[in-house]
Amino acid sequence: GQGVTNAQAAATKNAQNVVVQFNNGAAIDNNDLKGVGRIDFGAPASTLVFNLANPTTQKAPLILGDNAVIANGVNGTLNVTNGFIQVSNKSFATVKAINIADGQGIIFNTDANNANTLNLQAGGTTINFTGTDGTGRLVLLSKHAAATNFNITGSLGGNLKGVIEFNTVAVDGQLTANAGAANAVIGTNNGAGRAAGFVVSVDNGKVATIDGQVYAKDMVIQSANATGQVNFRHIVDVGADGTTAFKTAASKVTITQDSNFGNTDFGNLAAQIKVPNAITLTGNFTGDASNPGNTAGVITFDANGTL
Repeated sequence: GQGVTNAQAAATKNAQNVVVQFNNGAAIDNNDLKGVGRIDFGAPASTLVFNLANPTTQKAPLILGDNAVIANGVNGTLNVTNGFIQVSNKSFATVKAINIADGQGIIFNTDANNANTLNLQAGGTTINFTGTDGTGRLVLLSKHAAATNFNITGSLGGNLKGVIEFNTVAVDGQLTANAGAANAVIGTNNGAGRAAGFVVSVDNGKVATIDGQVYAKDMVIQSANATGQVNFRHIVDVGADGTTAFKTAASKVTITQDSNFGNTDFGNLAAQIKVPNAITLTGNFTGDASNPGNTAGVITFDANGTL
């Protein structure tokens, strides 16, 4: 992650057998790895570890650009043990095992396998959350003219590990269970099989659609501006001790199946949960309607329903 200064780049022309200045004498910022090219795991099986001495963050990750392409991913293991990395090429989804340590993360901001879809955990590949508290983070960024839909084989997170963030701030996106909406896409059940967390980030007029069952202990719905839309196409269940928090700005959430949002904090936002006919919404809903200028949240029933 250590960059190169202008002086260092210029000095390389004096080194033995070096006939041109490194990077044409230009500096490279810390944690900028856009110049990295093909990464070939080859044979036998091998492991690539990102263990940054100066760990990066989700807001300022180490970036691998479009030229960083994985070859022979079936032989590879990618461990993120310290820092956040962002990948730009779809080939990273072919790595046999991606392991994310507590508090660290990997961000997919890539091109697509076909149309606008990126396939994750296909062909026996896995994304795993290691460590003791399972706070490793997987961030899926919906990208213009590239991967906006994420097709998941199996599910992401589980055993109370893994924080998965689905981000459609830039463009509408979809998170889909490959086996169909009646199957889990986050976690596996509403008990020990839950993911540690599920975060949906939207923006004004942008839509995030989740086509699969969601089981996460702590859920966050955040909209950069008002009227971001989140559509859950199947069960959402945070479990007996789970929570849901609305943050930043008012957003709209639509459910289609009986769902449990647990202890829900509207954050004094005019966030809205829309419940269709004959559906039950379960939870403890908290706000502060007495706080001037704030709204404790809105629950709208299309017709018959149960709270």
